[in-house]
Amino acid sequence: MIIGSVSFSFNGVTPSLMEHLRRVTDSEALTFHPVVNGAFTGGYYLHPQLPYTPADIYYFDPAQDIMVMLSGSVYNKAELCQLSDIPSSVPEPGLIAALFMQDGPGFVRRLNGDFAIFIWEPAKKEAFLFRDHVGIRPISWATDGQALYFSSDINGLCKAFADDQGVDSEYLLGFFKYIDFRKTPCSKVKKMLPGHFLHFSENGTEISRYWQPEKIRAENNLSYDR
Repeated sequence: MIIGSVSFSFNGVTPSLMEHLRRVTDSEALTFHPVVNGAFTGGYYLHPQLPYTPADIYYFDPAQDIMVMLSGSVYNKAELCQLSDIPSSVPEPGLIAALFMQDGPGFVRRLNGDFAIFIWEPAKKEAFLFRDHVGIRPISWATDGQALYFSSDINGLCKAFADDQGVDSEYLLGFFKYIDFRKTPCSKVKKMLPGHFLHFSENGTEISRYWQPEKIRAENNLSYDR
């Protein structure tokens, strides 16, 4: 699980809300690892009985001005390492950083996996959120115009922003009719749609779609083995 916030105005709002987000997210079964990097405040949770280490979740290279937090897995890591001449020993967050440095946000089209990714470039004052192609891994976000908040625990982020308000009635109607799939129990919080990424900078928030499955054509000449 990953959580965090990025703010370009240091007015104290971000740290206080992040502390509240931690309180509503904390679990006795998980260990929180805090991360503070310039305008970024947040961290990630690990379960002690799962075979994951901090290197599987978090990566920071100050020389390249890039930080990565990953919730999930990249299935085609071996193929990507070979094609991009990256050592196979590099953990997945480090691989993502290297691919991002090579291709920019478009690198995500090359990934095969279930993932929610946060990328932060401190010197450039730019942040990115990516969700996997079909939406296996959840990621939610909210903004007050000056800061971006995100969490892979959607209910936790909703609790942090709820302010004792009731559940969004439009969200509840989703059990009976089709609604905007970005809806969450809190009207201030939105889900990232599958196959999309978010870019946050001093110019604001921009969401782009990187996957167009409707353009995929069936290759009828492929054999089962291929």
